[in-house]
Amino acid sequence: MNNNFTPLVSAIITTHKRDPKIVERALKSVLSQTYKNVEVIVVDDSPATYESRRAVKQMVERYSNENVVYIAHQECQGACVARNTGLEIAKGEFVGFLDDDDEWCPQKIEELLPLLEQEEVALVYCGNSVFNDNTEQLDVKELTKHRGCVFDELIKNNFIGSTSFPLLRCSALRDVGGFDPDQQSAQDYDVWLRIAKKYKVDYVDKPLVIYHIHGGERISTTSLKRVNGLELLNDKHMDYLRS
Repeated sequence: MNNNFTPLVSAIITTHKRDPKIVERALKSVLSQTYKNVEVIVVDDSPATYESRRAVKQMVERYSNENVVYIAHQECQGACVARNTGLEIAKGEFVGFLDDDDEWCPQKIEELLPLLEQEEVALVYCGNSVFNDNTEQLDVKELTKHRGCVFDELIKNNFIGSTSFPLLRCSALRDVGGFDPDQQSAQDYDVWLRIAKKYKVDYVDKPLVIYHIHGGERISTTSLKRVNGLELLNDKHMDYLRS
């Protein structure tokens, strides 16, 4: 990396009804980054009745001297609103999102950030490993590699993957409107497509995120939400799909 290129990166962790120990695992993975000019914003979208909400707050606030802030919604508003809440207060030139049950590998920011020195690039993604919390098996997923103007390929398949994977230019993400609260699933895919329509994309061919599979609910595994989300996504891009 260019030694003079050390911009602030905002890491936004969104959490919903998650065990404090799991949230702390995600938080520690950001604090362990080899790139150090990072602010961390934890947005708690758990309902006020969630029994561990206070414990999550107390855990996060123990790290307040490490440029970590905790924000709680008064009521559950959904993952897209939670991410937008973090984006609204983010001070960084670049931003990465981390789901509360995933982890960033220590070199993630250091590896992805240099590619964002190119002003026309708004998103850099990376490979990932999948860890099955039940079997304790770790599998490295092969990365699909596309760079530059990738919309025509991206509309066929979300090769960028989960919200936890890329690093983004804040101004570009705000320019395309952030996350859509009406998008019940494919929330990440929706944003990647809107960015890819206007900006270039790049990648680092290394597994720099650990994606956890477990018994808890993810939006992507809720069938009705998944169908509704994909229908809305098709509606948004109907003109392109018909051309």
